[in-house]
Amino acid sequence: MLCVDDDPGILGALERVLRRTPYKIVTALGPKEGLRQASELEPDLILLDMMMPGMSGKEFAVEVRRSLGDVPVVFITGRDDIDEEARQLARDHYIRKPFSNRYVRNIVELLVGDISDERREELEGAVKGT
Repeated sequence: MLCVDDDPGILGALERVLRRTPYKIVTALGPKEGLRQASELEPDLILLDMMMPGMSGKEFAVEVRRSLGDVPVVFITGRDDIDEEARQLARDHYIRKPFSNRYVRNIVELLVGDISDERREELEGAVKGT
């Protein structure tokens, strides 16, 4: 899993939240480093800041999908509204800042976890209810 943000504090928080999950977490400070890491690692999931200097999260998602295909992308944003293009790129999953640790773990488990149908339904309900 790759976490890309221009704020080292957010990257540190994501690392702490996901440390006890079974997933390998790699962080990238900014879009340039993120694209390099994405091409080297071919991650199963990308948690991605929507607003970064030099390249927006939407531009990053389009670029990474060109090279990696249909990798799941979850936007991290401080905004209350997400436009339709962003919803399509992130398949309706996004994390609002400040984020709940449980919500982040639920999103990750839902998108990349090896889980039962019952657990998937439970997580989908939890994610939509937040």
